[in-house]
Amino acid sequence: MAIDDQYALGLQYRTKITLTPLIPRDEQGKPAVNEKVYLDKVYVSYIDSGPLEVQVRNLRSDSVATRTIRSDYGTALGTIPTGTLLDPSEVYTETGRRQVFARGRSEDIEVSVDSVSHLGTRIAAISQTGTIIPQV
Repeated sequence: MAIDDQYALGLQYRTKITLTPLIPRDEQGKPAVNEKVYLDKVYVSYIDSGPLEVQVRNLRSDSVATRTIRSDYGTALGTIPTGTLLDPSEVYTETGRRQVFARGRSEDIEVSVDSVSHLGTRIAAISQTGTIIPQV
């Protein structure tokens, strides 16, 4: 049984957010052209949210890694965790913050947060961290 088979909440909606690449800035806040930036991690914060996936696409090789955001119980968001006393007929959402690894040169990596579900998706914040490698 798929996640959405147990719910009859209405129409299924698609949510997709594509993040812009990290751009290094100098002390004046202007883009630093002579710097390389490596994306290290992406953090996704969500409130009472159903299932979410983070897709990391390498634009050079056109490969895609899909990472499912998991709950505190280790199951995908939106599913009733096994071994709990939660009623399987209830809608299960969670609030939290998860880290997703997305290592690569910032201009070669495209990160998107995706959801196709009957359950609502509430993303509170998405942040990216990276490392600047100065050009010599």
